Amino acid sequence: GEVVMEGVDVGEDALLPNVSGLQGPFGCLNRARYGISWGAMGAAEDCWHRARQYGLDRKQFGKPLAGTQLFQKKLADM
Repeated sequence: GEVVMEGVDVGEDALLPNVSGLQGPFGCLNRARYGISWGAMGAAEDCWHRARQYGLDRKQFGKPLAGTQLFQKKLADM
């Protein structure tokens, strides 16, 4: 993708201080990657816990779904 802006005036107060080129914006994005990945890992962990609890609560043929080998494998693959 590409963003092109022609004829756009940027005032001095809108410029990043002590930065030349794309060093400032990319530096910020590099640091933000950690937070983004932690958020994704937290969401994945919550999904795993919810799936596990569903398997413990859901009964099939009078037994918890979590007791089946297929459910356990799918949970392990997560």
